[in-house]
Amino acid sequence: MTAGPAPAPAPSPAASWVLLPLAWCVWLLAFLVPSLLIAPHLETLRPWLAADSAPGAVVGAVALFLTAIWPFWPALAGSAARGRVAPWVGSSFLELAMLLALAAPFVVVAWSVGGQLFDVGRLALAAAMAVIPGLVFRVAAGFLQPRRIRWVVLAAMLLAVAPLLVAYAARETLGADWSWMLKISPVYAAMTSATM
Repeated sequence: MTAGPAPAPAPSPAASWVLLPLAWCVWLLAFLVPSLLIAPHLETLRPWLAADSAPGAVVGAVALFLTAIWPFWPALAGSAARGRVAPWVGSSFLELAMLLALAAPFVVVAWSVGGQLFDVGRLALAAAMAVIPGLVFRVAAGFLQPRRIRWVVLAAMLLAVAPLLVAYAARETLGADWSWMLKISPVYAAMTSATM
């Protein structure tokens, strides 16, 4: 009997630390592309393509990544360094500090393009609204079995995106104003705190 091909080795934790900042920067840049590169070539602008939408786009990208992607990054990258409270929480705070530091240039560009003035207090509040749920999901995912992590991933995605989709669908199909649902999403809360 011949043995099948050996499974591919899982990426090392060191590879995760390289891929995380790379994915983060590409993610933020993708949200800036519409207002930076596409909008100048259009005669008719949609609201989300206008230059003044750049700050909201970057803050929304930060909140969505920290709430629904970053908490599960070790599982996505194949890292098994989980299960102990102190190292897990410590590495989470180190990663957060790195991600927020890398986001600073994107924030500066977005606010410059949008022609808005910095309000450090509002930016800090917006960051907290994204970081707190992200840390909760991160800790939960760190101490659950892989099968149960799927439910935490689903909960994170629903918290971040579902209120936006439901409110939009209610307005477009029923003509109903369900804007109160938007306040449930940390993505919307972060965007409004930083830019409105």
